[in-house]
Amino acid sequence: RRNAVKALAEFFLSVNDALTDAQVISIIDCQLVALNDWSIDNRGDVGSWVREAAMSSVVLIVENLLSSNNGCLLSPEISTKIICGVCGQLGQRIDRLRMIALKAIQCLILTPAYSLTAAAHFTDLHKHLSSIPYETPASVLSLAAVFLRYPEYTASALTGLIPTIGGLSKSLSIFAVESVKSSISSSASTDVVVASSAPLHLADCIVQVLSKNHARARIVAPLLITALEFLQEHILDSLDSASRQTFTSSLCSLCLSEISTRDVQRLHAVTGLICELAAFSADSLESRKSCLGVLLSLLSHPFPKIRCEVAEKLYTLILSCGGCGGDSDSSHLLSVLSDTHWDDITDIVVRHAQEEVAKLVG
Repeated sequence: RRNAVKALAEFFLSVNDALTDAQVISIIDCQLVALNDWSIDNRGDVGSWVREAAMSSVVLIVENLLSSNNGCLLSPEISTKIICGVCGQLGQRIDRLRMIALKAIQCLILTPAYSLTAAAHFTDLHKHLSSIPYETPASVLSLAAVFLRYPEYTASALTGLIPTIGGLSKSLSIFAVESVKSSISSSASTDVVVASSAPLHLADCIVQVLSKNHARARIVAPLLITALEFLQEHILDSLDSASRQTFTSSLCSLCLSEISTRDVQRLHAVTGLICELAAFSADSLESRKSCLGVLLSLLSHPFPKIRCEVAEKLYTLILSCGGCGGDSDSSHLLSVLSDTHWDDITDIVVRHAQEEVAKLVG
């Protein structure tokens, strides 16, 4: 696939004068598809080889089109798609890929002769890239966070940041989350409407990306961790009550489909996220009931350690926020959660305790 991407670009450069407009668009679309290759095998992240080749190829194609007076093919829609595909690589956990993506973005936005001026929010992006130097791989993460402000680029930028924020490198994750927090809360954008609606677009994209990738284990767990980090860092605190309820309900519905998995990392991520969502939407009784419903389902999970963790987190949640059945039941509820041996291998013990908890929380 990597060689095919390179060969396709070389073919275009050789015979571009003989190609029809539809064929040129088809070649560009192939490069954009290659930018979404996230495949892995026993050699590691082989998709990164394809994405790296696609970034270099798409820049060459754009430069050729603009230098040969065929820039009319780069419509606002196509230009935005190209920037969208490349910006998704700025948040990658691989340093080399981030630097290649940076050079590609700088070429497509800052180079006067080869700029995609028709792309969405080109003026804002040009101004930002011109004023702030990005010299290290870590600093590129803050540029990836800038793209989260704009609805056209939010989903792509978020998808790129997910493996970094939800990955194993804690220092890189912390830096990425801080970059996102700074970018979302910033009002530096010349478009005030875009800046003020950024948290809502980010929340919508979290739900959208999770719904689209629910079958991809490589994406789900890091995305759940990413959503948890955003909530803990208060990045989405500016959402109004209705948006919070919609966001919480959507995530609870998606998390319900995850509780049957035997992937422990995903189960831990679901538990942490649901508890945080319950606190996030504490003012909405309906949202809290949705969260408690997911936690009650996890209380009957086949894995004893998961049941113990859920009971512990539910105990803390009830202690801090209260239950849904009234304060009079809270003491009894806490006793059931703390006194039950959730790691008991006898199903009847766990089932009875779960039913009692469900009754007490209403």
